Amino acid sequence: ASLTPAELHAMLHPHFPPTNEQHSENGTPSSTTVYELPNLTVRCQLLNELGKGLLEHHNGSALHMISKADRSADALIGILLDSFPGFRDYVDTKEWDAAATGAPSPISREWEYAKSSSSSVIHFYKRAQIATADIWAALGRGGSAAAAATTTTSNATAEKNERSRNCCRFEDADLITTFPDYRVPQILRHVRVMRYASELANSVDGKAELDGGGSDEVSIRA
Repeated sequence: ASLTPAELHAMLHPHFPPTNEQHSENGTPSSTTVYELPNLTVRCQLLNELGKGLLEHHNGSALHMISKADRSADALIGILLDSFPGFRDYVDTKEWDAAATGAPSPISREWEYAKSSSSSVIHFYKRAQIATADIWAALGRGGSAAAAATTTTSNATAEKNERSRNCCRFEDADLITTFPDYRVPQILRHVRVMRYASELANSVDGKAELDGGGSDEVSIRA
């Protein structure tokens, strides 16, 4: 859980798209486009959080973590939120009142407070839901096909793989709601299911950046 951005870049660089060279009319290189992974520092931070969370809460094993959910997608979402800060995405609406009056925000950002303050905290479960849905799709729902494709594995390996797939066959996958992806409000607005107030519409159409966690941004996402 101590990966540096430089180390992450070195690990991923061989998998980056190839360098793209633009040539002038006489055939000599005129410019070069080198792919750079965006938000490298943030990605590195999240990977370190993942390793730290697994080590501290789940004996360093992702399979051990998933098995704690007892084949419940809903339970795994809660485990992800409790184990990894990077999966937590929430806003406390009491902070809007403090901002409106110019007073210092009295709200604690501690996770235990956020979980217990259901009346004022709005949670977005997109990150944890996508992770859970991907695990289910790759190892749970597709478990039978994956098992059929690994006929050459040893009995011990096949048994281990089957145990892994079994704990990912969530019995309540239908409880996962639609992820609050940024594409959803775009589409709903396009088909006139959602309508923005004129001031907000002007900001969005003018590609103005909305304040993260502000009432406009949260209202669109919610």
